[in-house]
Amino acid sequence: ASQAIDPKADLYESDSQGATDAAQSYTAEDRAFLDRFIVQQSMPSVTTTETVRVGMQLPASTRYHAIEGHPRFAGHRYTHINNNHVIVDATGRVVAIHQHRH
Repeated sequence: ASQAIDPKADLYESDSQGATDAAQSYTAEDRAFLDRFIVQQSMPSVTTTETVRVGMQLPASTRYHAIEGHPRFAGHRYTHINNNHVIVDATGRVVAIHQHRH
């Protein structure tokens, strides 16, 4: 089963099956890179009543930023939903959700 955004979480979540889920292989260095990169982008958060879960497909209208400067995240993008950073693969499938404390 997929996990929903946990407002108390301070880590990347992945689905329990996760065999192909990139979130499971994020290192502390990967997370630190993402935190620095995302803070520099200053993307405003979009609020939704829909529960965002790892594994779900986000709507085509979702605004993304490419994650650049680290080969680990080639092809990945992120968006900012309900004050959480949502990492997606090239198809728009959610692979990780992270609450960053600014």
